[in-house]
Amino acid sequence: MKKLIFTMLIALFSILSFNEAKAQSCPPGYQTGNIIINICGCDYYINYCFQCNISYPSQIKLNHYYKDDNCDLQCSEETVNSYLRDYFSNPQFLDSLCGLPGPCPNNGREWVEEFPLCYYKIKFQGDNDKYYIDYVPCDQNRCVELFRLCWDPLTISFLKTIELYWTLPTGQPYCTDTEEKYINLPVEINTPTGCFHFTNDPCWVTVP
Repeated sequence: MKKLIFTMLIALFSILSFNEAKAQSCPPGYQTGNIIINICGCDYYINYCFQCNISYPSQIKLNHYYKDDNCDLQCSEETVNSYLRDYFSNPQFLDSLCGLPGPCPNNGREWVEEFPLCYYKIKFQGDNDKYYIDYVPCDQNRCVELFRLCWDPLTISFLKTIELYWTLPTGQPYCTDTEEKYINLPVEINTPTGCFHFTNDPCWVTVP
């Protein structure tokens, strides 16, 4: 009986350690967020960081996201990435984090949104013996978007104005020559694929 309990404790510790290793830490001053979004028939588990500010732009950063390996995606991975970008600038979602922006034109709220430029895919085993495909940044290169949100009482809707795109840090990323469509889903556990990029990423036009 004692041996069985000890074995169960070891298994539980392994799962907790694995989940802790999967978690992405946020920079000082940021909060950690986790959401589940159904995209094209599959649930995506998204981990991100955010910081609410008043006198300067609020910030949101995508860390990584993953899906059930057995889920049959009904669209392309590029579509998923675009959906996530749109979701991260959705006023209702940002309201749940930092509150709604004020009326146009002078009382809006600026946001800085960061997405990885390069990813790799890796298969891992989660709880209940389920397998997942994780989309993880390959390097520190990020696509940064500065935009402003405000409430337009004339159209009774929120207006988003994109002010600037840039890459951070500047420099050549690892995945310049490889598009996502050429990277197959991983088969082996904990074996990362090569690095790739999404061609619909708006920052690729600015990569040196």
